[in-house]
Amino acid sequence: MSNLYLKKVLCLIPASCLIAFPGYAAENGLSLGLGASYSTSVYKDYDESARPFPLVNYDNQVFFIHGLSAGAYLYQDEYNVLQASVSYYAQEFDPDDANNSQMKLLDQRDSTAMGAISYTFRSPLGNITSSLAVDILDETDGGMIASAHYNYPIPFTQQLMVIPEAGIKYTNSDLNQHYYGVSSSESARSGLTAYNPGSAITPYLGITFRYSVSDTLGAFVSSRYQVLPDEIQDSPMVDSSHTIQTTAGVSYQF
Repeated sequence: MSNLYLKKVLCLIPASCLIAFPGYAAENGLSLGLGASYSTSVYKDYDESARPFPLVNYDNQVFFIHGLSAGAYLYQDEYNVLQASVSYYAQEFDPDDANNSQMKLLDQRDSTAMGAISYTFRSPLGNITSSLAVDILDETDGGMIASAHYNYPIPFTQQLMVIPEAGIKYTNSDLNQHYYGVSSSESARSGLTAYNPGSAITPYLGITFRYSVSDTLGAFVSSRYQVLPDEIQDSPMVDSSHTIQTTAGVSYQF
């Protein structure tokens, strides 16, 4: 695999803890498009999420915008990439969207923004990425995510590329408390058992299909299956053992 090829692949794969939807990213330049995402809910009796989103990818080898992540390269060569970024962390809980009388009495959990440092080692045998992200808006009172994942791009044809991935994600107790914990006051008014989760490790598998319609027009479909650890499954807010997130879109490269 060439260095140019590996850089393009790197732009397509979302980091484990960041929201950077895979799209048709330009090596040097700009691509714009439209996508949609669908995800099953981890929460009990809660509406599943489906939403459209703009696809914006820009990369000038110094600064980049990849989906809902933006940042700068701190160092890169043929095999190594070190970057800093800020990304939107999309998870949230709105009691108004719950279809359960007890869940409707819980506090709202807002989404946030994460500041991250990530390192990728890329080679003909695949790409390994590790990252550390912290909540820079402090919505989660100290939430932190550490992750590592491996992906291997497989060119099936000149137009079609398939990219399987596998990874693990560590979330600390502050982040888990924000999204899955039930305080004593919430327990008193809702009847749900009070719950204070600890840290957790979540494994996942994913696959991305990218199809080049032409030199400037591309399309993709990406899906990720995530197995929830006991620390999350044991929350009285949760009624699932796994989640599935799928995104798809089309993008035009200028």
